[in-house]
Amino acid sequence: MKKLSGLIVLGFIAGIGASRLMGSKGCGVQERVKGRAEQLKGKAEQAVGKATGSEETQARGKIDEATGRVRGKVADVKDAVKKVTG
Repeated sequence: MKKLSGLIVLGFIAGIGASRLMGSKGCGVQERVKGRAEQLKGKAEQAVGKATGSEETQARGKIDEATGRVRGKVADVKDAVKKVTG
């Protein structure tokens, strides 16, 4: 359980750190980091749900993981638009 909560905290810290370091520059990078943190949180939630037998927690974890993947795709689109528009 300590390992899972450590993953959640690490993902959260990574998201905050990226936001502060990047400012308004590198929006795609920020989204990617936030997305990855959300994916890790989702995986951790799924593991907790599986360990405790909570289908609801597992479902929330799947949603968080999918949301994180979508953030990563949003980052790809932002980067592509930035390249085209200069």
